[in-house]
Amino acid sequence: TQLMLGDTKSVWRTSYNDRTLLADTGSNQKVKYRAENEVESIRTLNLSHSYRLSDYWQTGISIPMIEKTKSIESNWESVSGLGDIKFNLAYEFLPEFKRNTFMTQGFVYAEMTAPTAPSIYDTKRLDLLDIRGSGHMVYTSGILLKKRQKVGASVFQIGLSYRPSKEFKKTLFGPETIKTKSSVDHRISFTQNLRLNTKSSFFSTISRNYIQSKTTSTLSLNDEPSLASSLAFGVDYSTSTSTYLLTYQDDFMLNQSYNRVLGKSISLSYVHRANL
Repeated sequence: TQLMLGDTKSVWRTSYNDRTLLADTGSNQKVKYRAENEVESIRTLNLSHSYRLSDYWQTGISIPMIEKTKSIESNWESVSGLGDIKFNLAYEFLPEFKRNTFMTQGFVYAEMTAPTAPSIYDTKRLDLLDIRGSGHMVYTSGILLKKRQKVGASVFQIGLSYRPSKEFKKTLFGPETIKTKSSVDHRISFTQNLRLNTKSSFFSTISRNYIQSKTTSTLSLNDEPSLASSLAFGVDYSTSTSTYLLTYQDDFMLNQSYNRVLGKSISLSYVHRANL
């Protein structure tokens, strides 16, 4: 969830992410590398905006445009379109000017993800290249805590997500109605930022993503969970109104993943702030 942590009225963000899916893991945690025609590239252009409604309340929206590329019958093909749109609302229960010994800022937030993109149940392509969303409404609530330090800042975030069950009719897999199971998932992340000078800093993020029941479990007739741990690091450069970020993420760095697609990604981001 993208929240405004500073003294700003609104924030506009533009990010470009290039992710390559290279391997999969099974329940035995063994990595199975994909063949060349199974390797998939996902490029995402994400536009987001956050706006401060009052001193403590803020809201935001995130709109992704996704392009997927893979080898189809020895030819590389691409399909692009809108991804799942996200809306969020946050309340700053611990404002920065009321900081205490343990926390500088504290937020509670709620997020809703709308199924605005084709899913595995809506696709009309046998190669599944147009799948860009989950096909489900997802409701998330969580907490974000920030602690400023002399050399940087630490951010801890945890979110619980609920994905209700849903029925799909006349899917690619047959005329029968498919009903998915509901799922309660969580994401935990910790970010440490180290200031290099007045304008630049280095940051690293370790995260854990757990999915109680994958959406594809309905098709495989097996209620498999999914767990992935990842490590990301990067640098940012900031001015009074803008921030530029370069981030690299690798799911292979922590060997705690199962039933999960593994990949590497690199992201370029631009943030523009309208200060109070």
